[in-house]
Amino acid sequence: MNQLDRIKNLVLKKYDIDIVQEAVNGALDSGIEAKKILHESLIPAIYRGEELLKTNEMYIPELLVAARLMKAGLELLETADESLYDLKTTVVLGTLEGDLHDIGKSIVSLMLRAGGYTIVDLGVDVGYTQILDEIRKGEASVLGLSASLTTTMPHMEKIIQNIEEADLRKHVKIVLGGGPVTDIYAKRVGADGYGANSKEAVETIDRLLKL
Repeated sequence: MNQLDRIKNLVLKKYDIDIVQEAVNGALDSGIEAKKILHESLIPAIYRGEELLKTNEMYIPELLVAARLMKAGLELLETADESLYDLKTTVVLGTLEGDLHDIGKSIVSLMLRAGGYTIVDLGVDVGYTQILDEIRKGEASVLGLSASLTTTMPHMEKIIQNIEEADLRKHVKIVLGGGPVTDIYAKRVGADGYGANSKEAVETIDRLLKL
């Protein structure tokens, strides 16, 4: 097993930050570029974890641990190479009012960061005013909204309506996600895109921004 495959395997199966960081440092010391480690080990590890989640070969707590391990490795790469990212634009993320679930959004945030996006994470239980205030700053090109409860999904449509009423809709693409959310629902309420997982979210945002 080569060093890149080993790092990927460690992120998925060895729940120990020190071991992962040692492997990442070892790869860097051997001359492997930070970008190569990122794109051929760390990012694929999480995407593979999401695939395993679908088939019940991995469970949410294990995927969360893998994400923490990836983040630990990512921080080493960021220190080692200031030009690690091909910087893109800003994405605002938030879990809607009345919803305290943070798992999916946190993983999407991490993967967007790894993809070169600047992230403004508003957290959970985010209200309309907070979102509008952030969009008014004019720095974000994308708004990602998450709902893990069917009872909070209607807030998505209301947020989009508020953004339109504030004449801000043309400035921002809106992408929806979360357990009960579907592509059909996202289209119905006027969103620009949908991501069932972090891989789809990144690909959707890249596509919408033509990156």
